[in-house]
Amino acid sequence: LAVGKEAERMEADHPKDVRILHPLSDNVICDFTATENLIRGVLCKAFGSCGTWGQKFNMLIVVPTGITEVEKCAIRDIACHAGARTVNMIFAPLATAIGLGIDIEKPDGELVIDVGASTTDLTTISLFGIVESTTIRNTSSREETMKKVGQAILDILAKTPPELRNDILQSGPYLVGK
Repeated sequence: LAVGKEAERMEADHPKDVRILHPLSDNVICDFTATENLIRGVLCKAFGSCGTWGQKFNMLIVVPTGITEVEKCAIRDIACHAGARTVNMIFAPLATAIGLGIDIEKPDGELVIDVGASTTDLTTISLFGIVESTTIRNTSSREETMKKVGQAILDILAKTPPELRNDILQSGPYLVGK
């Protein structure tokens, strides 16, 4: 019946015969059909028609760094069923870095810290690739989460090659979030 903000508004007060589905949980597909319908719904909103489009879309899908090959195949299948001609995937930290204007093709090391609602991702990037990446679960205590992030920064810097670590220490990390 609805996707996005419209579905969110309906969730608080919905008819008893309407079932609320959350197709994704912690960046993992938990309902194949609902995820396909979500993608179709987003395409309908973007292009104004839910009928037979008679066209296929080239899709670029942002995925988490810890994704498995099975999950990649599921995403590709869902996107193809929803109308994709081609499906390309990019890791979320690389997409974030591009959005921040970071030149990810440089040999310099960059640290991107993405604070989300339930997790915080820390990723070292260089030469269009991910050098190191870790995810921590956020807690209900902001102070405890900040301590965990601080320790995660030290841990990821310890695993990062020295020449890239020096770049990061000179330029500082990029912090993004909700």
